[in-house]
Amino acid sequence: MKKSIALICILLLIVTSIAPTVASSDLNLNESEGAQNILSIPYSSNIIGITGMDGEGGQENTGPEGFFITEDNHIYILDSNNYQILNFYNGKVVETIKVDTVAEHMIDLAIAEKYIYILLNNDVILKVDHNGTVLEKIDVSSYRYTNKVKTLDITAEIPIKSKSISYEDGSLKVFFQDGKVYDLTNKTADVEVRSTGITKDGFISISSGETGIKFPSFSQATSAYKAKSIKDYDIYYTSEIYNAADGIIMDRRLYFINSNKIIKYVQLEQEQFSLPHRLYRVMDDGTVYQMVTSSDSLSIKKLDFLMDYSSIPSYINTPKNESVTSDTNSPTDSTISVTSAADDVASRVQSIVFYNWTYNPATHGNKTLNKVPSGVVQPSYLAGLTKTTSVDGIPYSWGGSRGIDVTYEASPNNTTFPQAVAAGKYTGNAAGAITTPITCGLDCSGLVSVAFKLGTKYGTGNLVGSSGPFTAKTDSPQCMDIYNHSGDHVFMFYSSVTAGGQLYYNIYEATTTYNYRGGGGAHADKTVAAGFFVDEANLSGYVHARRSGW
Repeated sequence: MKKSIALICILLLIVTSIAPTVASSDLNLNESEGAQNILSIPYSSNIIGITGMDGEGGQENTGPEGFFITEDNHIYILDSNNYQILNFYNGKVVETIKVDTVAEHMIDLAIAEKYIYILLNNDVILKVDHNGTVLEKIDVSSYRYTNKVKTLDITAEIPIKSKSISYEDGSLKVFFQDGKVYDLTNKTADVEVRSTGITKDGFISISSGETGIKFPSFSQATSAYKAKSIKDYDIYYTSEIYNAADGIIMDRRLYFINSNKIIKYVQLEQEQFSLPHRLYRVMDDGTVYQMVTSSDSLSIKKLDFLMDYSSIPSYINTPKNESVTSDTNSPTDSTISVTSAADDVASRVQSIVFYNWTYNPATHGNKTLNKVPSGVVQPSYLAGLTKTTSVDGIPYSWGGSRGIDVTYEASPNNTTFPQAVAAGKYTGNAAGAITTPITCGLDCSGLVSVAFKLGTKYGTGNLVGSSGPFTAKTDSPQCMDIYNHSGDHVFMFYSSVTAGGQLYYNIYEATTTYNYRGGGGAHADKTVAAGFFVDEANLSGYVHARRSGW
Protein backbone atom coordinates (compact mmCIF):
# COMPACT_ATOMS: atom_id res chain seq x y z
CA MET A 1 0.00 0.00 0.00
CA LYS A 2 2.85 2.41 0.78
CA LYS A 3 4.30 1.79 -2.69
CA SER A 4 0.88 2.44 -4.23
CA ILE A 5 0.44 5.75 -2.45
CA ALA A 6 3.97 6.75 -3.36
CA LEU A 7 3.17 6.06 -7.00
CA ILE A 8 0.13 8.32 -6.77
CA CYS A 9 2.22 11.11 -5.28
CA ILE A 10 4.71 10.83 -8.15
CA LEU A 11 1.91 11.01 -10.68
CA LEU A 12 0.53 14.09 -9.03
CA LEU A 13 3.76 15.93 -9.70
CA ILE A 14 3.03 15.66 -13.42
CA VAL A 15 0.51 18.41 -14.00
CA THR A 16 -0.79 19.36 -17.41
CA SER A 17 -0.26 23.05 -18.03
CA ILE A 18 -3.28 25.10 -18.96
CA ALA A 19 -3.50 25.53 -22.74
CA PRO A 20 -4.85 28.62 -24.48
CA THR A 21 -8.57 28.79 -25.13
CA VAL A 22 -9.48 27.40 -28.56
CA ALA A 23 -12.54 27.51 -30.76
CA SER A 24 -14.90 24.56 -30.46
CA SER A 25 -14.29 23.75 -34.12
CA ASP A 26 -10.69 22.87 -33.19
CA LEU A 27 -11.62 20.97 -30.05
CA ASN A 28 -10.37 17.43 -29.71
CA LEU A 29 -13.13 15.69 -27.77
CA ASN A 30 -10.74 13.05 -26.52
CA GLU A 31 -8.52 15.55 -24.75
CA SER A 32 -10.18 18.60 -23.29
CA GLU A 33 -8.10 21.69 -23.96
CA GLY A 34 -6.74 23.18 -20.79
CA ALA A 35 -7.64 20.22 -18.58
CA GLN A 36 -5.52 20.10 -15.44
CA ASN A 37 -4.99 16.71 -13.84
CA ILE A 38 -5.27 17.09 -10.07
CA LEU A 39 -5.45 13.42 -9.08
CA SER A 40 -4.47 10.22 -10.89
CA ILE A 41 -5.02 6.74 -9.48
CA PRO A 42 -3.76 3.62 -11.31
CA TYR A 43 -6.04 0.62 -10.83
CA SER A 44 -2.96 -1.51 -10.29
CA SER A 45 -2.49 0.30 -6.98
CA ASN A 46 -5.34 -1.80 -5.54
CA ILE A 47 -6.80 1.41 -4.13
CA ILE A 48 -9.66 1.53 -6.61
CA GLY A 49 -11.53 -1.54 -7.81
CA ILE A 50 -12.72 -2.10 -11.34
CA THR A 51 -14.55 -4.84 -13.22
CA GLY A 52 -13.50 -5.11 -16.85
CA MET A 53 -15.30 -6.60 -19.81
CA ASP A 54 -14.89 -10.30 -20.50
CA GLY A 55 -15.63 -10.87 -24.18
CA GLU A 56 -19.03 -10.44 -25.78
CA GLY A 57 -22.23 -10.08 -23.85
CA GLY A 58 -22.71 -6.52 -22.77
CA GLN A 59 -21.16 -6.60 -19.33
CA GLU A 60 -20.34 -3.07 -18.28
CA ASN A 61 -16.87 -1.82 -17.54
CA THR A 62 -17.77 -0.58 -14.10
CA GLY A 63 -15.35 1.61 -12.27
CA PRO A 64 -15.94 4.12 -9.48
CA GLU A 65 -19.40 5.64 -9.97
CA GLY A 66 -19.03 9.06 -8.42
CA PHE A 67 -16.93 11.65 -6.65
CA PHE A 68 -17.35 14.69 -4.43
CA ILE A 69 -14.99 17.61 -3.82
CA THR A 70 -15.40 19.72 -0.72
CA GLU A 71 -14.65 23.43 -0.62
CA ASP A 72 -11.49 22.65 1.41
CA ASN A 73 -10.21 20.38 -1.40
CA HIS A 74 -10.93 16.93 -0.03
CA ILE A 75 -11.71 14.53 -2.89
CA TYR A 76 -14.08 11.66 -2.07
CA ILE A 77 -14.18 8.75 -4.54
CA LEU A 78 -17.20 6.44 -4.53
CA ASP A 79 -15.58 3.04 -5.14
CA SER A 80 -18.82 1.19 -5.78
CA ASN A 81 -17.39 -2.24 -6.57
CA ASN A 82 -15.64 -2.41 -3.21
CA TYR A 83 -18.43 -0.67 -1.24
CA GLN A 84 -16.09 1.95 0.08
CA ILE A 85 -15.45 5.70 -0.05
CA LEU A 86 -11.90 6.99 -0.30
CA ASN A 87 -11.01 10.45 1.01
CA PHE A 88 -7.98 11.99 -0.75
CA TYR A 89 -6.18 15.10 0.39
CA ASN A 90 -3.01 16.43 -1.27
CA GLY A 91 -2.85 13.24 -3.32
CA LYS A 92 -2.94 10.89 -0.34
CA VAL A 93 -5.66 8.62 1.01
CA VAL A 94 -6.42 10.08 4.42
CA GLU A 95 -9.58 8.11 5.10
CA THR A 96 -11.12 4.83 3.91
CA ILE A 97 -14.79 4.38 4.71
CA LYS A 98 -16.14 0.85 4.33
CA VAL A 99 -19.89 1.19 3.83
CA ASP A 100 -22.03 -1.28 5.71
CA THR A 101 -24.02 -2.50 2.69
CA VAL A 102 -23.55 -4.96 -0.15
CA ALA A 103 -27.17 -5.22 -1.26
CA GLU A 104 -27.37 -2.55 -3.94
CA HIS A 105 -25.08 -0.61 -6.25
CA MET A 106 -23.89 2.81 -5.01
CA ILE A 107 -24.25 5.50 -7.70
CA ASP A 108 -23.75 8.93 -6.09
CA LEU A 109 -22.71 10.62 -2.85
CA ALA A 110 -22.98 13.95 -1.07
CA ILE A 111 -20.89 15.10 1.89
CA ALA A 112 -22.63 16.91 4.75
CA GLU A 113 -21.11 18.40 7.90
CA LYS A 114 -20.79 15.16 9.84
CA TYR A 115 -22.42 12.61 7.62
CA ILE A 116 -22.24 11.13 4.13
CA TYR A 117 -25.28 10.49 1.96
CA ILE A 118 -25.12 7.69 -0.62
CA LEU A 119 -27.65 7.11 -3.37
CA LEU A 120 -28.30 3.47 -4.28
CA ASN A 121 -29.71 2.29 -7.60
CA ASN A 122 -32.94 1.12 -5.91
CA ASP A 123 -34.06 4.67 -5.02
CA VAL A 124 -32.79 4.50 -1.45
CA ILE A 125 -30.42 7.01 0.15
CA LEU A 126 -28.12 5.88 2.94
CA LYS A 127 -27.05 8.26 5.69
CA VAL A 128 -23.75 6.96 7.06
CA ASP A 129 -21.11 8.20 9.46
CA HIS A 130 -17.40 8.25 8.74
CA ASN A 131 -17.10 4.70 10.08
CA GLY A 132 -19.41 3.52 7.30
CA THR A 133 -22.22 2.67 9.72
CA VAL A 134 -25.66 3.14 8.21
CA LEU A 135 -27.60 5.51 10.46
CA GLU A 136 -30.69 5.95 8.31
CA LYS A 137 -32.26 4.67 5.11
CA ILE A 138 -34.28 7.24 3.19
CA ASP A 139 -36.68 5.67 0.72
CA VAL A 140 -37.44 7.95 -2.25
CA SER A 141 -39.16 5.29 -4.36
CA SER A 142 -42.50 7.09 -3.91
CA TYR A 143 -41.24 9.69 -6.41
CA ARG A 144 -40.48 7.01 -8.97
CA TYR A 145 -42.91 6.29 -11.77
CA THR A 146 -43.20 4.55 -15.13
CA ASN A 147 -43.50 6.59 -18.30
CA LYS A 148 -45.48 4.63 -20.90
CA VAL A 149 -44.60 5.74 -24.42
CA LYS A 150 -46.03 4.35 -27.67
CA THR A 151 -43.40 3.84 -30.34
CA LEU A 152 -43.93 1.94 -33.57
CA ASP A 153 -45.97 -1.12 -32.58
CA ILE A 154 -44.98 -1.41 -28.92
CA THR A 155 -45.58 0.50 -25.72
CA ALA A 156 -42.31 1.11 -23.92
CA GLU A 157 -42.52 1.25 -20.14
CA ILE A 158 -39.68 3.54 -19.13
CA PRO A 159 -38.88 3.70 -15.41
CA ILE A 160 -38.09 7.21 -14.17
CA LYS A 161 -35.69 6.76 -11.26
CA SER A 162 -33.48 8.81 -8.97
CA LYS A 163 -30.31 10.01 -10.66
CA SER A 164 -28.21 12.01 -8.20
CA ILE A 165 -28.22 13.77 -4.84
CA SER A 166 -26.86 16.98 -3.35
CA TYR A 167 -26.44 18.50 0.08
CA GLU A 168 -26.29 22.30 0.06
CA ASP A 169 -27.21 24.92 2.64
CA GLY A 170 -28.44 22.26 5.03
CA SER A 171 -30.84 20.64 2.52
CA LEU A 172 -30.63 17.14 1.10
CA LYS A 173 -32.06 17.00 -2.43
CA VAL A 174 -32.65 14.13 -4.85
CA PHE A 175 -32.67 14.56 -8.62
CA PHE A 176 -34.78 12.30 -10.85
CA GLN A 177 -34.26 11.40 -14.51
CA ASP A 178 -37.15 13.62 -15.62
CA GLY A 179 -35.40 16.72 -14.28
CA LYS A 180 -37.49 17.03 -11.11
CA VAL A 181 -35.72 17.90 -7.85
CA TYR A 182 -37.20 17.02 -4.46
CA ASP A 183 -36.11 18.70 -1.22
CA LEU A 184 -35.99 15.91 1.36
CA THR A 185 -35.18 18.28 4.23
CA ASN A 186 -37.96 20.75 3.58
CA LYS A 187 -40.73 18.58 2.16
CA THR A 188 -43.11 21.52 1.94
CA ALA A 189 -40.88 23.15 -0.66
CA ASP A 190 -42.12 23.20 -4.23
CA VAL A 191 -40.83 20.55 -6.60
CA GLU A 192 -38.21 22.11 -8.84
CA VAL A 193 -38.21 21.17 -12.54
CA ARG A 194 -34.80 21.56 -14.17
CA SER A 195 -35.28 19.72 -17.47
CA THR A 196 -35.42 22.11 -20.42
CA GLY A 197 -36.54 19.63 -23.08
CA ILE A 198 -35.29 18.49 -26.49
CA THR A 199 -36.66 18.12 -30.01
CA LYS A 200 -35.40 16.65 -33.27
CA ASP A 201 -34.04 20.12 -34.07
CA GLY A 202 -32.08 20.56 -30.85
CA PHE A 203 -32.87 22.09 -27.50
CA ILE A 204 -36.04 23.87 -26.43
CA SER A 205 -35.40 27.53 -25.64
CA ILE A 206 -35.27 28.45 -21.97
CA SER A 207 -36.64 31.66 -20.58
CA SER A 208 -34.27 33.88 -18.66
CA GLY A 209 -36.01 37.08 -17.71
CA GLU A 210 -37.75 38.31 -20.84
CA THR A 211 -35.22 36.73 -23.18
CA GLY A 212 -35.29 33.20 -24.57
CA ILE A 213 -31.96 31.39 -24.70
CA LYS A 214 -31.41 28.48 -27.05
CA PHE A 215 -28.32 26.32 -26.81
CA PRO A 216 -26.53 25.50 -30.07
CA SER A 217 -27.21 22.05 -31.49
CA PHE A 218 -24.91 20.23 -33.89
CA SER A 219 -26.36 16.71 -34.03
CA GLN A 220 -29.11 14.86 -32.08
CA ALA A 221 -29.94 16.37 -28.70
CA THR A 222 -30.19 13.79 -25.92
CA SER A 223 -30.57 15.78 -22.69
CA ALA A 224 -30.69 19.31 -21.28
CA TYR A 225 -31.25 20.56 -17.75
CA LYS A 226 -30.24 23.21 -15.26
CA ALA A 227 -27.30 21.86 -13.31
CA LYS A 228 -26.69 24.56 -10.71
CA SER A 229 -26.98 28.23 -9.84
CA ILE A 230 -24.07 30.11 -8.33
CA LYS A 231 -23.42 33.76 -7.56
CA ASP A 232 -22.91 35.03 -11.09
CA TYR A 233 -24.24 32.25 -13.28
CA ASP A 234 -26.99 29.79 -14.02
CA ILE A 235 -25.28 26.66 -15.29
CA TYR A 236 -26.95 24.33 -17.79
CA TYR A 237 -25.91 20.87 -18.93
CA THR A 238 -26.52 19.69 -22.51
CA SER A 239 -25.62 16.52 -24.37
CA GLU A 240 -25.85 15.35 -27.97
CA ILE A 241 -25.07 12.12 -29.79
CA TYR A 242 -23.26 12.02 -33.10
CA ASN A 243 -22.81 8.83 -35.12
CA ALA A 244 -19.29 9.27 -36.47
CA ALA A 245 -18.03 6.67 -38.93
CA ASP A 246 -15.42 5.38 -36.50
CA GLY A 247 -17.54 5.46 -33.34
CA ILE A 248 -20.15 7.26 -31.27
CA ILE A 249 -19.36 10.75 -30.00
CA MET A 250 -21.22 12.17 -27.02
CA ASP A 251 -20.85 15.95 -26.92
CA ARG A 252 -21.49 16.98 -23.30
CA ARG A 253 -21.26 20.64 -22.24
CA LEU A 254 -21.88 23.02 -19.36
CA TYR A 255 -23.07 26.50 -20.36
CA PHE A 256 -22.62 29.48 -18.02
CA ILE A 257 -25.38 32.08 -18.40
CA ASN A 258 -25.36 35.64 -17.07
CA SER A 259 -27.66 38.56 -17.95
CA ASN A 260 -29.64 36.41 -20.39
CA LYS A 261 -26.54 35.51 -22.39
CA ILE A 262 -24.28 32.50 -22.76
CA ILE A 263 -20.95 33.79 -21.48
CA LYS A 264 -18.76 30.70 -21.68
CA TYR A 265 -18.90 26.92 -21.60
CA VAL A 266 -16.99 23.86 -20.48
CA GLN A 267 -16.46 20.88 -22.78
CA LEU A 268 -16.62 17.65 -20.81
CA GLU A 269 -14.14 15.01 -21.88
CA GLN A 270 -15.28 12.05 -23.96
CA GLU A 271 -14.34 8.45 -24.75
CA GLN A 272 -14.27 7.14 -21.23
CA PHE A 273 -13.47 3.53 -20.43
CA SER A 274 -16.48 3.47 -18.13
CA LEU A 275 -18.99 6.26 -17.66
CA PRO A 276 -19.22 7.30 -14.00
CA HIS A 277 -22.74 7.89 -12.82
CA ARG A 278 -21.57 11.22 -11.38
CA LEU A 279 -19.64 12.64 -14.31
CA TYR A 280 -18.82 16.16 -13.10
CA ARG A 281 -18.97 18.58 -10.16
CA VAL A 282 -19.44 22.34 -10.22
CA MET A 283 -18.05 24.21 -7.23
CA ASP A 284 -19.58 27.35 -5.71
CA ASP A 285 -16.97 29.49 -7.47
CA GLY A 286 -17.81 27.93 -10.86
CA THR A 287 -14.81 25.62 -11.07
CA VAL A 288 -15.69 22.42 -12.94
CA TYR A 289 -14.15 19.05 -12.10
CA GLN A 290 -14.66 15.83 -14.00
CA MET A 291 -13.98 12.19 -13.23
CA VAL A 292 -12.30 10.56 -16.23
CA THR A 293 -11.65 6.83 -16.50
CA SER A 294 -9.26 4.96 -18.76
CA SER A 295 -8.53 1.26 -19.07
CA ASP A 296 -5.92 1.40 -16.33
CA SER A 297 -6.49 4.49 -14.21
CA LEU A 298 -8.87 7.09 -12.86
CA SER A 299 -8.29 10.83 -12.94
CA ILE A 300 -9.94 13.90 -11.47
CA LYS A 301 -9.47 16.85 -13.79
CA LYS A 302 -10.08 20.56 -13.50
CA LEU A 303 -11.54 21.72 -16.81
CA ASP A 304 -10.90 24.99 -18.59
CA PHE A 305 -13.48 27.40 -20.03
CA LEU A 306 -14.06 27.93 -23.75
CA MET A 307 -15.71 30.89 -25.41
CA ASP A 308 -16.64 30.13 -29.03
CA TYR A 309 -19.60 27.88 -28.29
CA SER A 310 -21.45 28.36 -31.60
CA SER A 311 -18.82 27.10 -34.05
CA ILE A 312 -19.49 23.72 -35.64
CA PRO A 313 -17.26 21.11 -33.96
CA SER A 314 -14.62 19.45 -36.10
CA TYR A 315 -16.16 16.00 -35.68
CA ILE A 316 -19.25 17.05 -37.67
CA ASN A 317 -18.83 15.96 -41.29
CA THR A 318 -22.51 15.80 -42.31
CA PRO A 319 -24.81 18.84 -42.21
CA LYS A 320 -27.40 18.49 -39.48
CA ASN A 321 -30.41 18.92 -41.74
CA GLU A 322 -29.28 15.84 -43.67
CA SER A 323 -28.25 13.70 -40.73
CA VAL A 324 -31.27 14.09 -38.43
CA THR A 325 -34.38 12.59 -39.94
CA SER A 326 -36.56 11.23 -37.13
CA ASP A 327 -38.68 13.29 -34.77
CA THR A 328 -38.42 12.35 -31.11
CA ASN A 329 -40.30 15.28 -29.67
CA SER A 330 -43.37 13.29 -28.71
CA PRO A 331 -44.67 9.72 -28.92
CA THR A 332 -46.87 10.56 -31.91
CA ASP A 333 -43.94 12.10 -33.77
CA SER A 334 -41.36 9.44 -32.96
CA THR A 335 -42.34 6.90 -35.61
CA ILE A 336 -39.60 6.36 -38.20
CA SER A 337 -40.01 4.78 -41.62
CA VAL A 338 -39.42 1.04 -41.65
CA THR A 339 -38.57 -0.79 -44.85
CA SER A 340 -40.20 -4.13 -45.53
CA ALA A 341 -36.85 -5.83 -44.98
CA ALA A 342 -36.34 -4.13 -41.61
CA ASP A 343 -39.92 -4.90 -40.67
CA ASP A 344 -39.32 -8.57 -41.41
CA VAL A 345 -36.17 -8.60 -39.26
CA ALA A 346 -37.96 -6.77 -36.44
CA SER A 347 -40.71 -9.39 -36.46
CA ARG A 348 -38.14 -12.17 -36.36
CA VAL A 349 -36.29 -10.51 -33.47
CA GLN A 350 -39.48 -10.11 -31.49
CA SER A 351 -40.38 -13.77 -32.00
CA ILE A 352 -36.96 -14.73 -30.66
CA VAL A 353 -36.91 -12.29 -27.74
CA PHE A 354 -40.36 -13.32 -26.53
CA TYR A 355 -40.08 -16.99 -27.48
CA ASN A 356 -41.95 -19.13 -24.96
CA TRP A 357 -40.74 -22.61 -24.13
CA THR A 358 -40.88 -25.14 -21.31
CA TYR A 359 -37.79 -25.56 -19.19
CA ASN A 360 -37.25 -28.96 -17.57
CA PRO A 361 -34.41 -28.94 -15.01
CA ALA A 362 -34.06 -32.72 -15.26
CA THR A 363 -32.79 -32.40 -18.83
CA HIS A 364 -32.19 -28.77 -19.78
CA GLY A 365 -30.28 -28.15 -16.55
CA ASN A 366 -28.52 -31.52 -16.31
CA LYS A 367 -24.79 -31.16 -16.98
CA THR A 368 -24.01 -34.83 -16.40
CA LEU A 369 -26.65 -36.06 -18.81
CA ASN A 370 -25.52 -33.65 -21.53
CA LYS A 371 -21.77 -33.97 -20.79
CA VAL A 372 -21.48 -30.23 -20.20
CA PRO A 373 -18.22 -28.87 -18.65
CA SER A 374 -18.54 -28.13 -14.94
CA GLY A 375 -17.44 -24.51 -15.46
CA VAL A 376 -20.54 -23.66 -17.49
CA VAL A 377 -22.82 -21.25 -15.60
CA GLN A 378 -26.57 -21.63 -15.99
CA PRO A 379 -28.42 -18.42 -16.98
CA SER A 380 -29.77 -16.64 -13.92
CA TYR A 381 -33.41 -16.76 -15.02
CA LEU A 382 -33.21 -20.55 -15.16
CA ALA A 383 -31.04 -21.13 -12.09
CA GLY A 384 -32.98 -22.30 -9.08
CA LEU A 385 -35.93 -23.69 -11.04
CA THR A 386 -36.64 -27.12 -9.61
CA LYS A 387 -39.69 -28.07 -11.64
CA THR A 388 -40.92 -27.83 -15.19
CA THR A 389 -41.59 -24.14 -15.87
CA SER A 390 -42.81 -22.01 -18.78
CA VAL A 391 -40.24 -19.30 -19.55
CA ASP A 392 -39.73 -16.54 -22.13
CA GLY A 393 -36.59 -15.68 -24.07
CA ILE A 394 -33.78 -17.75 -25.55
CA PRO A 395 -30.99 -18.18 -22.97
CA TYR A 396 -27.62 -16.53 -23.40
CA SER A 397 -24.95 -18.97 -24.54
CA TRP A 398 -21.41 -17.78 -25.34
CA GLY A 399 -20.68 -18.38 -29.02
CA GLY A 400 -24.22 -19.64 -29.60
CA SER A 401 -26.23 -19.18 -32.82
CA ARG A 402 -29.36 -21.29 -32.39
CA GLY A 403 -32.42 -19.36 -33.52
CA ILE A 404 -36.01 -20.47 -33.81
CA ASP A 405 -35.78 -21.49 -37.47
CA VAL A 406 -32.11 -20.93 -38.23
CA THR A 407 -28.92 -22.32 -36.73
CA TYR A 408 -25.30 -21.78 -37.67
CA GLU A 409 -23.84 -24.37 -35.35
CA ALA A 410 -21.64 -27.06 -36.89
CA SER A 411 -22.67 -30.72 -36.99
CA PRO A 412 -23.59 -32.58 -34.81
CA ASN A 413 -24.93 -29.54 -32.92
CA ASN A 414 -26.64 -27.94 -35.91
CA THR A 415 -30.14 -27.87 -34.46
CA THR A 416 -32.42 -24.92 -33.89
CA PHE A 417 -33.24 -23.91 -30.34
CA PRO A 418 -36.73 -25.52 -30.39
CA GLN A 419 -35.19 -28.76 -31.70
CA ALA A 420 -32.53 -28.68 -28.99
CA VAL A 421 -35.18 -28.13 -26.32
CA ALA A 422 -37.23 -31.03 -27.65
CA ALA A 423 -34.13 -33.22 -27.49
CA GLY A 424 -33.50 -32.29 -23.85
CA LYS A 425 -30.19 -30.49 -24.50
CA TYR A 426 -28.56 -28.21 -21.91
CA THR A 427 -29.82 -24.66 -22.32
CA GLY A 428 -27.60 -21.60 -21.88
CA ASN A 429 -24.08 -20.75 -20.80
CA ALA A 430 -23.50 -17.44 -19.01
CA ALA A 431 -19.83 -18.14 -18.20
CA GLY A 432 -17.59 -16.03 -20.39
CA ALA A 433 -14.54 -18.19 -19.72
CA ILE A 434 -16.03 -21.19 -21.51
CA THR A 435 -17.42 -21.44 -25.04
CA THR A 436 -18.88 -24.81 -25.99
CA PRO A 437 -21.29 -25.79 -28.80
CA ILE A 438 -22.92 -28.31 -26.49
CA THR A 439 -24.94 -25.63 -24.71
CA CYS A 440 -27.96 -24.20 -26.56
CA GLY A 441 -28.81 -20.54 -26.99
CA LEU A 442 -27.57 -17.26 -28.46
CA ASP A 443 -24.93 -14.69 -27.72
CA CYS A 444 -25.23 -11.03 -28.78
CA SER A 445 -23.82 -11.43 -32.29
CA GLY A 446 -25.55 -14.78 -32.67
CA LEU A 447 -28.89 -13.02 -32.22
CA VAL A 448 -27.98 -10.57 -34.99
CA SER A 449 -26.80 -13.39 -37.25
CA VAL A 450 -29.98 -15.45 -37.01
CA ALA A 451 -32.35 -12.46 -37.00
CA PHE A 452 -30.89 -11.19 -40.29
CA LYS A 453 -30.32 -14.72 -41.66
CA LEU A 454 -26.72 -13.82 -42.48
CA GLY A 455 -25.86 -17.37 -43.58
CA THR A 456 -23.19 -17.86 -40.95
CA LYS A 457 -22.35 -16.89 -37.39
CA TYR A 458 -20.60 -13.51 -37.29
CA GLY A 459 -18.84 -12.03 -34.28
CA THR A 460 -18.64 -8.40 -33.24
CA GLY A 461 -15.17 -8.30 -34.78
CA ASN A 462 -16.39 -8.86 -38.34
CA LEU A 463 -20.00 -7.67 -38.44
CA VAL A 464 -19.10 -4.17 -39.66
CA GLY A 465 -16.68 -3.32 -42.46
CA SER A 466 -15.82 -3.90 -46.10
CA SER A 467 -16.07 -7.67 -45.69
CA GLY A 468 -18.89 -7.66 -43.19
CA PRO A 469 -22.68 -7.60 -43.72
CA PHE A 470 -23.10 -4.15 -42.11
CA THR A 471 -21.87 -0.70 -43.14
CA ALA A 472 -21.07 2.12 -40.71
CA LYS A 473 -23.52 5.04 -40.91
CA THR A 474 -23.43 8.64 -39.68
CA ASP A 475 -27.12 9.49 -40.07
CA SER A 476 -29.85 8.95 -37.49
CA PRO A 477 -30.54 5.31 -36.58
CA GLN A 478 -33.31 3.44 -38.36
CA CYS A 479 -35.26 0.43 -37.18
CA MET A 480 -33.00 -2.65 -37.04
CA ASP A 481 -29.74 -0.75 -37.34
CA ILE A 482 -27.07 -2.11 -35.02
CA TYR A 483 -24.65 -0.54 -32.56
CA ASN A 484 -21.51 -2.67 -32.57
CA HIS A 485 -18.52 -2.60 -30.22
CA SER A 486 -15.86 -4.81 -31.78
CA GLY A 487 -14.82 -7.55 -29.38
CA ASP A 488 -17.39 -6.60 -26.77
CA HIS A 489 -21.08 -6.33 -27.64
CA VAL A 490 -23.72 -5.57 -30.24
CA PHE A 491 -27.37 -4.57 -29.91
CA MET A 492 -30.17 -3.78 -32.37
CA PHE A 493 -31.85 -0.38 -32.42
CA TYR A 494 -35.65 -0.49 -32.65
CA SER A 495 -36.93 3.05 -32.02
CA SER A 496 -36.31 6.26 -30.10
CA VAL A 497 -38.63 8.44 -28.04
CA THR A 498 -38.40 11.38 -25.68
CA ALA A 499 -39.23 10.55 -22.08
CA GLY A 500 -38.80 12.91 -19.17
CA GLY A 501 -37.10 15.42 -21.45
CA GLN A 502 -34.41 12.97 -22.53
CA LEU A 503 -33.75 10.82 -25.60
CA TYR A 504 -34.46 7.15 -24.94
CA TYR A 505 -33.50 4.18 -27.15
CA ASN A 506 -35.57 1.00 -27.36
CA ILE A 507 -33.35 -1.92 -28.31
CA TYR A 508 -33.18 -5.70 -28.65
CA GLU A 509 -30.20 -7.71 -27.52
CA ALA A 510 -28.89 -10.93 -26.07
CA THR A 511 -27.08 -9.95 -22.89
CA THR A 512 -25.78 -11.27 -19.62
CA THR A 513 -26.63 -8.15 -17.64
CA TYR A 514 -29.88 -6.32 -18.34
CA ASN A 515 -28.98 -3.00 -16.70
CA TYR A 516 -25.33 -2.95 -17.63
CA ARG A 517 -25.34 0.55 -19.11
CA GLY A 518 -26.58 2.06 -15.88
CA GLY A 519 -24.02 0.40 -13.65
CA GLY A 520 -25.05 -2.70 -11.75
CA GLY A 521 -28.50 -4.19 -11.84
CA ALA A 522 -30.36 -7.43 -12.37
CA HIS A 523 -29.01 -10.19 -14.61
CA ALA A 524 -30.97 -11.29 -17.64
CA ASP A 525 -28.76 -13.90 -19.34
CA LYS A 526 -31.12 -14.11 -22.31
CA THR A 527 -32.64 -12.28 -25.26
CA VAL A 528 -34.44 -9.14 -24.08
CA ALA A 529 -36.26 -6.02 -25.17
CA ALA A 530 -34.37 -3.32 -23.32
CA GLY A 531 -33.82 0.41 -23.35
CA PHE A 532 -31.75 3.24 -21.92
CA PHE A 533 -31.46 7.00 -21.70
CA VAL A 534 -28.79 7.87 -24.26
CA ASP A 535 -27.13 10.53 -22.12
CA GLU A 536 -26.60 8.02 -19.31
CA ALA A 537 -25.17 5.30 -21.55
CA ASN A 538 -21.53 4.52 -22.13
CA LEU A 539 -21.48 4.15 -25.93
CA SER A 540 -17.76 4.78 -26.26
CA GLY A 541 -16.34 2.33 -28.80
CA TYR A 542 -19.68 1.57 -30.44
CA VAL A 543 -20.19 2.06 -34.18
CA HIS A 544 -23.64 2.72 -35.66
CA ALA A 545 -24.16 0.46 -38.71
CA ARG A 546 -26.87 -0.62 -41.16
CA ARG A 547 -27.38 -3.78 -43.19
CA SER A 548 -25.42 -3.30 -46.39
CA GLY A 549 -27.70 -2.51 -49.29
CA TRP A 550 -30.49 -1.02 -47.17
